[in-house]
Amino acid sequence: MTEHIWNVNNGTSFLFGWPPEEGQDVASKLGRMDGEGFFSAAIWPVPDGKNFGDGGFDAMRSDVYLQCAGSAERLTVELRARVGDGFVQWVLGRSGEDAGEREERVEWPGHHTLVHHNELHDAAGAAKLFMAYFETADVPADTTRRILVRPPVE
Repeated sequence: MTEHIWNVNNGTSFLFGWPPEEGQDVASKLGRMDGEGFFSAAIWPVPDGKNFGDGGFDAMRSDVYLQCAGSAERLTVELRARVGDGFVQWVLGRSGEDAGEREERVEWPGHHTLVHHNELHDAAGAAKLFMAYFETADVPADTTRRILVRPPVE
């Protein structure tokens, strides 16, 4: 079973196993995001050879993750992954939809971002991305990706 860290509001972290146990329904968790008291969630795999409880890694930091921010009705979802010697971070969108102008505003305390129409998610859509990430350490191949952070130039 692959274990993941589930982090809320860049603060509280806890272990989330795969397959999810009773009461760990991702869609219902993200559905409780109100954009104020609960405004962000992130997951990342527990590193190989490490254990959540052994203190052998920083449970608050990872260099690969899937995260979302906003409210259950208006979320932005981002993926960060290793590419070569660096990392790439993408905003994720739905395939088969017109991107439109980058004018959809997603807000959370002290922050906001503008995303394209196809990059605006709700809790149910974001949950599908989270579940795929739990299962495969990636998102579905048909998910659109817009680069936010590029890998270092060699």
